[in-house]
Amino acid sequence: MTNFRIFTALARLSLPMMLSRFLNVGTNWFGLLMIARLGEDALATTTLITALFTPIQIGCWSVFLAVGVISARSMVRKQYNYCAAVLRQAVILGPIIALPMIALLYCAEPLLKLAGQPAHLISPCSDYLQIIALSLLPSLFCINAQQFLYGIGKPRLALTFSALTSVNILTLTYLFIHGNYGLPELGINALAVANVIAYSVTFLLILLFFYYSPALKKFSVWQKPKAREKKIRKKILKVGLPITGQSCAELGALSLAVFMMGSFGPQALAAQQIVTQCSIIAMLIPLGIAHSVSIFVSQAKGQGHSIQQLRAAGYIGMAMAFALMLIISFIYLFHNEHLLRLYTDEPLSEEIYQLASAFFIINAFTLLANCIRTVMAGFLRGLYETKFTMFNSFLCYWGIALPTGIALAFIFTIGPLGLRYAMLIALIIASLLLIRRFLALTQHHNKKITAAY
Repeated sequence: MTNFRIFTALARLSLPMMLSRFLNVGTNWFGLLMIARLGEDALATTTLITALFTPIQIGCWSVFLAVGVISARSMVRKQYNYCAAVLRQAVILGPIIALPMIALLYCAEPLLKLAGQPAHLISPCSDYLQIIALSLLPSLFCINAQQFLYGIGKPRLALTFSALTSVNILTLTYLFIHGNYGLPELGINALAVANVIAYSVTFLLILLFFYYSPALKKFSVWQKPKAREKKIRKKILKVGLPITGQSCAELGALSLAVFMMGSFGPQALAAQQIVTQCSIIAMLIPLGIAHSVSIFVSQAKGQGHSIQQLRAAGYIGMAMAFALMLIISFIYLFHNEHLLRLYTDEPLSEEIYQLASAFFIINAFTLLANCIRTVMAGFLRGLYETKFTMFNSFLCYWGIALPTGIALAFIFTIGPLGLRYAMLIALIIASLLLIRRFLALTQHHNKKITAAY
């Protein structure tokens, strides 16, 4: 396979995956943007909501990235029953993983008090989290179905279901936030209610599609799970739990950094929220490319492609992500004032404006380092090398970013900017370590990969 064919294969895979991720994550971003227009307190509240709910949601979802990778390798070997068994076992795992997280969300209020967050923000944040917790189970089922469709080579179907969910969430948020057309005015809670309804509707539609679709008949999805399928469940956990560990390490540390940012006041929290939400949208680009690299590498291993072609896929994926992120970084550096205007109809306070502008400049370089790290982690995921990426994230965020951030922000009194500088330093180091691992695994005579063929 030539480099051009690898590029076109990755492009075909990554486009629907990027769009699906944009719809999954970007929908909540636009919803939070609508909420942010309710005022600066609402903007600060959404910061706490994001800090608490996003790690839990992404942590639960990320376990099931393994479904796409495992299904992809089985699909190229035409093991259709195995693919179906992977989906069945993932569905069984969903409630086991989700229910403890739902219980945790219902305990958010004492956790926020313990973290010393502004008192007037705690109650609305807690109410929101208790509502949106109900969306976790149906959303997990939707993610499992989406990953299964990626693995069997039907990313457009996955994109269709994501689009349907997104349209419903945004429409319902618009209707509920101000009580349009006689509906109840829910304010901040509009987005939470919209998520619960939209994911529940998509869950039912996916059930109907999987039951009646002729395209899925050969997979025998509706067979009763067999006792021997427990090995598949263990395989999902073996590949998926380190991915969750990686996500939790990253998002947990980012949440802790938000709480530290909160100690500098609501203005720092508001500035942090603006930059964080913009960066989440920007990072959907390398995340989509990284997932396409994971699927491609998993398929390539199943088909017996050479190690040189695997390495080429890693380089091409990294180049694609870096080139696109350069454009975003340019906007962050030279045109961030346009992004700031998105968040309110009224001028931001001078303190928020100055802090957010400085955060954007630092984040322009952070995004470049993070996009390399993300694609390299995706490549390793395709080889089932998920433990290394998990340990890399723990080192990056908990071993480097948080201690350095505490030192710069509080000991050397740099303030909020110190937390952002620390993250940049940590991501550069993490990216270099993952590149080193990538090169070691794709050496021509690497025994570990060669044995897998």
